[in-house]
Amino acid sequence: MWGARSMLWGSRGAALDTTDPAISNVSPAEMSELEEDTTIGFDVTDAGTLALVLVYVVLPSGDTEVIHDGSDFTARYGAESTRETITDGWRFAVRRNGGWPLSQGGTLSIRVSASDAGGNVV
Repeated sequence: MWGARSMLWGSRGAALDTTDPAISNVSPAEMSELEEDTTIGFDVTDAGTLALVLVYVVLPSGDTEVIHDGSDFTARYGAESTRETITDGWRFAVRRNGGWPLSQGGTLSIRVSASDAGGNVV
């Protein structure tokens, strides 16, 4: 049975992309206190070509919502969120329409899955 392992081959002299995409410039800092109307920002970059970026949030209730499906923001995030092109990637500014549901207490977690044209994933 095949395991989950990546194997790469290239033509002689070809440079293979073995570097994972990166997530940086996270704002506010992780574990900061949020307000309902806080915008969460971060950059997703890659030295090669980003193929797909998916963004999710796990809410204090434990429910998971899709923020960005790789093409566009979902309805609950589309009115107040942006994605702009930057060098080697995208800058996301994420805000939930109507605010983050923080009255329940607890924490929320933004999860980003990014892949590049070389098959590297973060």
